[in-house]
Amino acid sequence: MKAVRLLEYGGQLMFSDVPAPAIAPDEILVKIRSTAVNHLDLVKASGTARQILPIDLPWIPGHEFSGVVEQIGSAVAAWAPGDAVFGANEVGGAYAALSLFSDFEGFRTFKPGPQRESEVHTMLDQVVAWGRALQTVRTEQST
Repeated sequence: MKAVRLLEYGGQLMFSDVPAPAIAPDEILVKIRSTAVNHLDLVKASGTARQILPIDLPWIPGHEFSGVVEQIGSAVAAWAPGDAVFGANEVGGAYAALSLFSDFEGFRTFKPGPQRESEVHTMLDQVVAWGRALQTVRTEQST
């Protein structure tokens, strides 16, 4: 599968083939449809905060995502293949065709219900835009 990876702190992002991830019992494999460039991705990739935000290299960035559940682990009951999902995680991984997310720890995803898939992607865009606006306000207030 294709993925964007960082091979070293401060290095170039590389678009390359990587093995598809193997799913564990408590994981959800998501076919990524959209993701965002988060400030946290940039900080982690630069290595400037590696003492408090370390990453395992090579690393696949991407904290926010939307997509469709491809496969679920044997211990996952709340999701099914074909479910449209969106959310965020703390480790990244969404700059890939497929990404694994834990169903139990750090996987804060919401099943959107009857909305069409395009609406899910729009909601993700709105969440990211809101976060950027909030960061701008905080920055302007501190100056």
